[in-house]
Amino acid sequence: LPVDVVLGLRWRNAETLERLLRALRDPRSPEYGRHLSAAEFERRFAPRARDVAAVVRHLRRAGVRDVTVSPSRVLITASGPAGAVERALG
Repeated sequence: LPVDVVLGLRWRNAETLERLLRALRDPRSPEYGRHLSAAEFERRFAPRARDVAAVVRHLRRAGVRDVTVSPSRVLITASGPAGAVERALG
């Protein structure tokens, strides 16, 4: 039976993101109430495409198939034989 996995990658610039989120909610902050576009958020905080590609390559080399990356590049779903998943995540 195949094993399904979902990997969550870390946001890039996590400390900056935390500060920004606090500022967006603080009425005393000049950033208060501001909204980031999806494109701006992705540009500043999403995992880099090359880092995601390295994870995907690693999974495939281990024998994991059906690898899919979310549009935000934060989630990677994959399916494969238990042995392949164990090799990849071991």
